[in-house]
Amino acid sequence: MESKLLELPFSSIFNQNAAKSSSPISHFTPRNAFKVMATSFGANVYRSLGISHSSSSNIRFSKKPRVDESENLTLNSIRQSLIRQEDSIIFSLLERAQYCYNPDTYKQDSFSMDGFHGSLSLVEFMVRETERLHAQVGRYKSPDEHPFFPSYLPEPMLPPLQYPKFNVSSPNASISCLTKSLTDIITLMSISIHNFCLSLNYTIKLVLHHCAASININNKVWNMYFAELLPRLVEAGDDGNCGSTAALSKRIHYGKFVAEAKFRESPKTYEDAIRAKDQSRLMELLTYETVETAVKKRVDMKTKTYGQELNFQLNGVAAVPDPVYKIEPSLVADLYGDWIMPLTKEVQVEYLLRRLD
Repeated sequence: MESKLLELPFSSIFNQNAAKSSSPISHFTPRNAFKVMATSFGANVYRSLGISHSSSSNIRFSKKPRVDESENLTLNSIRQSLIRQEDSIIFSLLERAQYCYNPDTYKQDSFSMDGFHGSLSLVEFMVRETERLHAQVGRYKSPDEHPFFPSYLPEPMLPPLQYPKFNVSSPNASISCLTKSLTDIITLMSISIHNFCLSLNYTIKLVLHHCAASININNKVWNMYFAELLPRLVEAGDDGNCGSTAALSKRIHYGKFVAEAKFRESPKTYEDAIRAKDQSRLMELLTYETVETAVKKRVDMKTKTYGQELNFQLNGVAAVPDPVYKIEPSLVADLYGDWIMPLTKEVQVEYLLRRLD
């Protein structure tokens, strides 16, 4: 399963047309990019990505400066994008639920292969090596990408992408939003944050304060998924699918962008609490219980819709038994209520506490 999931984010990273259909827009690859020879199941496919493939298999990268050309984002477009990402979470959970827990996947010293000496579990090895690959094309230089294993990342092979400079005095800076995820693990990216956006009906051009680079709570995301969610999602046991079951991803850190948008809309609302380092007050300002309840109801309904087992009689007339779900809808609602939204607000609080630095 992971191998299938991995194909999507990595190929879509280099798909210039994919970004046109969703918001926020991914600018992982700028419009004036490169050529690469991508191999998919033995078929060589040349794409206009600016990487040239020589006869000696060396890859040469253009030295031309790469400038972020992001379009302006409205908070409503951010909200709509994150609501759509709820579908990604639910579909990923449905796929993961097909397999047993497979504990060997998460144990150290359970596998042996060349270059892999058992100091990591299989899933840690897969994620770490995937991050190393993505780092070479600059993925983690984007302001909203957060690796799980940052100390193992190589420097990018591509020239650095030039993002807009943060200007505290200007509310009209621009934002670069990169929405690709590390999807060899389940997409916890689509935190629904419309509670922070409903009151804003105008365009905000946005870039993050420099403190954003130091905020990374992926250790909590990782522990939440493997210790709390996965045991509730799947059956115990081992079905032999160890190479295709571990799944997780991230988007909780998108709260940084939400916090910046909220601060720019009403800085005086937050400044006193920030200067007082009052985390409780900031959490109060960021919490909208009625909207969070609506989010839980929405993902519960989506899970019932997407995850219901269909049952048809031979004559084509639908049977009407009690519905059977591939995963318990309340599990996804609880995931949002107990983990995704609270962790998103934790990121927002951390960001705001440093916003005046």
